Amino acid sequence: SAGTGGASQTLDVQPSALQTITVLAGQKTPTVEYTATLDGQPVNAGWGVDKGNVGTQVRLAQVRLATGDSERAFRDLETLSASDPKQDQADLALIAGHLQRREFDKALAASDALMRKQPDAASTYTVRGSIYLAKRDFTNARASFDKALSLDPKNFAAAYNLATIDVRDGKPEAARSRYDAMLAK
Repeated sequence: SAGTGGASQTLDVQPSALQTITVLAGQKTPTVEYTATLDGQPVNAGWGVDKGNVGTQVRLAQVRLATGDSERAFRDLETLSASDPKQDQADLALIAGHLQRREFDKALAASDALMRKQPDAASTYTVRGSIYLAKRDFTNARASFDKALSLDPKNFAAAYNLATIDVRDGKPEAARSRYDAMLAK
């Protein structure tokens, strides 16, 4: 890159918990790219961030999480979550960040905010069920996935997770029935 003397490197940040949540919620997985620093400053520092673009701000917060600036990243994500009731990107990133840190109660609190924004979205309950699964609270996970399926009977992620719980509970036939029902749709 010009003016860097060839010292620039690219780091591909792939937040695994966010990928899991967005895939489970049936959404596209965001890709985050970050340019390395020179003398402690990001190479692209002069480019600025579009303050009106929530997606860009969320990706910047994800980069901050990935590079260790967690306090600011969580603060930014919480602000972004509260700023736009129609956007869920910040909520999903916030939940993912808390899950990566195994902060299940904070992830559930962030999920509450998402539920207030999208109370009728199956993906909201699929995400919440995923948090309960990570917490190993199978009763609440099952209830969340059941709610997701009641809102969207074709929600494969919810059906898959329910089948996983069925197998764990020693009910492989129930899991098979779930898979068969999904394949028939």
